[in-house]
Order: sequence, then C-alpha cells, then structure tokens
Amino acid sequence: MKRIRNSPDKILRSEDHHTAIIDKAFFDRAQKMRESRSNVEVDGQGTRVRKGSHYSMKLPLDPEGNPTDPVDD
Repeated sequence: MKRIRNSPDKILRSEDHHTAIIDKAFFDRAQKMRESRSNVEVDGQGTRVRKGSHYSMKLPLDPEGNPTDPVDD
C-alpha cells in the first residue's frame, strides 16, 4: 500500500469542531507538565536532542528535600 502525503494547503483544520472533554486551561496545564517531564529538547535550529539527565522524570528537590512543582501558574 502506497502512502500519499497531502500538501499543507489541502489539509483543512477546524478549531472547536467537537465539544471538549476537558476545558482548555486543564489541557494547557497538562501539556506543560508533559513538556517539563520530557527527555527531549528542541535546539535553536529545530533539531530534537535528548537531555543529558538520565532521570529527567524525577522532580527537582527544594532545600528541605521536598519535590518541587514542575509547572508554574
């Protein structure tokens, strides 16, 4: 089966086509959390590179040893 790639001008996108399951603010917060936990960074040229940290999923600790909040409001 051959895959055909459509040009971007032929692709139609529609905002708010379906009713949302969750509200936009909750979705945006979840996306920030996903991004902060990701082991992939995008450099200045748009190239995806892995972070140097082996345990990037763990939250940094504050001076008292408690996990910090990864997302700022």
